[in-house]
Amino acid sequence: MERKVILIPHCVLIPGINGNTNISRDELEEIIKVLLDSETGIVQLPCPHLSSIIAKNKGERSITTVENTFIKENKNNSFKKLYRKILEPVITEIEEYKKQGVQIIGLIGIKGSPICSVGVANDIQNKNFGLFMKILIERLHEKSIKIVMANI
Repeated sequence: MERKVILIPHCVLIPGINGNTNISRDELEEIIKVLLDSETGIVQLPCPHLSSIIAKNKGERSITTVENTFIKENKNNSFKKLYRKILEPVITEIEEYKKQGVQIIGLIGIKGSPICSVGVANDIQNKNFGLFMKILIERLHEKSIKIVMANI
């Protein structure tokens, strides 16, 4: 049996947690059904919004607002540093999956999100990539891990 997983944003599986997802229950059930039918596991990505709130509460330099406009308002490198930090366990997990023969079949993004969009045409230079996903994809490229991407 081929073992495979897909990377999914936090808010797809836990609607209403500061994400841009407006996924209905029926749509979520369809996503889960397709994954179950194709025997594909799920790796739920950490929530960049929630991680930013936690970092702020711990006194780390992070966001001043948790709205989707916060990147435009805070154009320093603190987000990049924070996102790289919270993605390290994900990168380690993905590397271990690969060592164990598990195929990473894709990455789901959130269409229109300034944080979690994966852009279009799998082009890392695309300006429509959300910052969190762009950093994830850059880290995967650094590890020579290629991945198929799509927005929902």
